Amino acid sequence: MNALDERIRHHIDALAAPVTLDEIIDPSPVFRLDQQPGRRRPTRFVMSAAAVVIAMVGVGGIVAIRVAQPVTESRSDQTSVTEVSAADTVPGPESTPMIEAVEADVPVYTADAAIQPQELIETDTDWNRIEHDGFEAAIASCMDAAGFSYVSRPFESGPSIPAVRDESYRRTYGYSVPASAFDADAWARFEAQLDDPRFKTTFMGDGDEQAGGCQIQALHQLYPPNGWRVPPNNDQFLDALNDWYTSMQDDPFLVAAQQDWSNCMTDLGYRDTNGDPYPAPDALAMHILQTEHAGQNEEPPTPSEIAAAVDDWTCQRHVDFVNRWYGRQQELTADFASANSDLISSILAWQAAVADRAQAATANLDNP
Repeated sequence: MNALDERIRHHIDALAAPVTLDEIIDPSPVFRLDQQPGRRRPTRFVMSAAAVVIAMVGVGGIVAIRVAQPVTESRSDQTSVTEVSAADTVPGPESTPMIEAVEADVPVYTADAAIQPQELIETDTDWNRIEHDGFEAAIASCMDAAGFSYVSRPFESGPSIPAVRDESYRRTYGYSVPASAFDADAWARFEAQLDDPRFKTTFMGDGDEQAGGCQIQALHQLYPPNGWRVPPNNDQFLDALNDWYTSMQDDPFLVAAQQDWSNCMTDLGYRDTNGDPYPAPDALAMHILQTEHAGQNEEPPTPSEIAAAVDDWTCQRHVDFVNRWYGRQQELTADFASANSDLISSILAWQAAVADRAQAATANLDNP
């Protein structure tokens, strides 16, 4: 296709609609894990069929995700967060932003425009539901033909996470994301049927490649010709995405925004374990998530995590980080969309074809 796909054009046009800082709510693309056939996902997020292309961390992307319950007002130590937070302080003059040097060129972040190229091909919850139901229906039809009654895996959708996390979000979750709903009973029913060896073999197949199993047959039905749940031009998109991230590292606007944020946080006393300034918000978030929780993923964020997250936001506001970092990324993403419109349109067309096959599989099960 030579014309831009409507979804690509939407993201480019959205850049023309400015919003105020009060409307934005932190960046951090959500990196979701693919669902392996026959295995329950360790993280409770649903992966879109093409979203495997986002498994590449950029300079501005958060590099860790922790699922947590929100802090409740009953926590006795909650008042200490306000006391240690710098939310009401003004960083000293030594952290004056370098924004004057590029003031005329500061972009405006818009809430509904893509921050990174992978968002141009992300599927929504409706598509994920269609794909899930079609895949499970294809398995059920195959199992029924073999004489088994199949209990489908439950559908799960990840929590709604704002692109930019404001102070309100940070005081509730720190650097974490809300825990998504998890239907333990439904998963128990699905896993119980695998206790039957004959059922399991029919479902999963034989040998290392699980050849002949209904699950593999369903994958080939929805994702011909090889059953891979990624578009055929996935590698091409990854190459373009890698080039985009590489170019970001030398972008003077992004470099200046990170440096100003780093100076502000250093003024507030934040340094890493080596005594060096944190170079970017994701570096601080990664350190906090690794040191504060030690794998206790569903515990509420600690007071020190919340304090750091709020101080981080304070410095982002002080140096206009949202517009200078995310707004600039949106400009670069719009350039990516224009330069790779045929590739993106091809991936979107592949997604549409998968949805059509999934709906057909569901209809065949409902009306054999």
